[in-house]
Amino acid sequence: MLLLLYLLTPFFDFLKKKSNLYKKERDSYNVNEFVDHSNEHLQINSFDTKDILQRSIGEKVKQLSRRIEPLYHESLQHMNNIENIALDLEVAKIDVEERSFESLLINAKRMVISSIKKEISSFPEVPKSFQDIKEFHQHLDSMVHRFSELSSSHKKVFNFFIRKYAERLENEFKNISSVSHECKREIYLYEDQLNFLNSSLDGLNVIADKKEMIRSMESLLGDKQHSIDDLRSNIKKVESEINSILNSEKYHNAQQTKQMQTLVEKEKKEFHRELVNSFSKVSRAFNKYSYGMNKSVIHKIQVMTEKPWEIFSQDISSYGDLIRDVKTSMVKRKINVKDSDKILAYIDNILDSLDEFKNREVNLDKKLHTLQNNPDLSIFSNIRELKEKKSYLSQELLSKETSQRELQTDLEKNKKEIQDLRKPIEKCLLELTGKHYSLQVND
Repeated sequence: MLLLLYLLTPFFDFLKKKSNLYKKERDSYNVNEFVDHSNEHLQINSFDTKDILQRSIGEKVKQLSRRIEPLYHESLQHMNNIENIALDLEVAKIDVEERSFESLLINAKRMVISSIKKEISSFPEVPKSFQDIKEFHQHLDSMVHRFSELSSSHKKVFNFFIRKYAERLENEFKNISSVSHECKREIYLYEDQLNFLNSSLDGLNVIADKKEMIRSMESLLGDKQHSIDDLRSNIKKVESEINSILNSEKYHNAQQTKQMQTLVEKEKKEFHRELVNSFSKVSRAFNKYSYGMNKSVIHKIQVMTEKPWEIFSQDISSYGDLIRDVKTSMVKRKINVKDSDKILAYIDNILDSLDEFKNREVNLDKKLHTLQNNPDLSIFSNIRELKEKKSYLSQELLSKETSQRELQTDLEKNKKEIQDLRKPIEKCLLELTGKHYSLQVND
């Protein structure tokens, strides 16, 4: 069997070299050699395109079966030849000079013959489907591989005792290997064509999905445009309301009221500064007087030195009495303060002005209260609410417009991808039919 293996080895090298021809054969392969080279493009929809592709796939299987069938019958003839060689080997009487080899030869013959019979009995029927064809090719390959292993395990027997049978077997195995190679080539070409057709079918499915996606996007874009139009309309309405208010007499009156309110608040603030200034001139006397006094007295002195206007909303007579007590303590020298004469004069001035101070505070408060409760001022809150509404609507508009632009970009991207997917499908149709088709994707 070593001889068999040796004789088969060059053939396997030959197979390896021939495999390089696959690409050339595939590249030169054309379903239709007669292509219409005119510039006229026929219109075709996705449904008819899919029908052409699916029918082409079915036809490819039939074509493959027709090309494989003669290969099958050829391999069957070779198997008959191998069976005849096995029968000859089975009845042949081989002289063995050394008896020690006789048992080995008998066992080798029995194993070779048994293996051949097994292969013949398991030989497949005529392949019809693509799966049958693949299994047929696998069977041929497996058979060659098993016989190669068998020849390797019994090489001495084949080399020295049954050389002429080995040569005949080698020729048949070489023929079967050739059939296997041709079968593989046909399968390779078929799969290449099938992948091309399936790729076009996949492209059609992707186009269908993208068309559905585009329809959904266009609907969503329409909804977004309606929302944007509504927002713009609402913003214009709010702006119109604001302008209407700003041009109204009520707003003019409210502005005047607001200005008067600002002036009164400014006057009141100036008055409070005057009060702080007046009481700050006697603060040293108040502080010395507070030493050892109770919390009530200390609190009143703190109010007069920090926020003297607050005394007018309380019992002012108690504050007047307290100021007089401070003056009496200074006169009786119970407390000593530098520049006491000036401070006593300041205290007298405060005491003389308390009623006037209170009246000014009360009058200013009344003015402010009247101005602050003027119903015309509500217009400012209306304007503020409208401006806040406009700001909110503007933010919504900006968000919707941004989302719309992004969606429009995605929509254009999907449309471009559909156009890119059309090209290989149209090329496939050209190769199948010889006609220039323009795939309609808006059907």
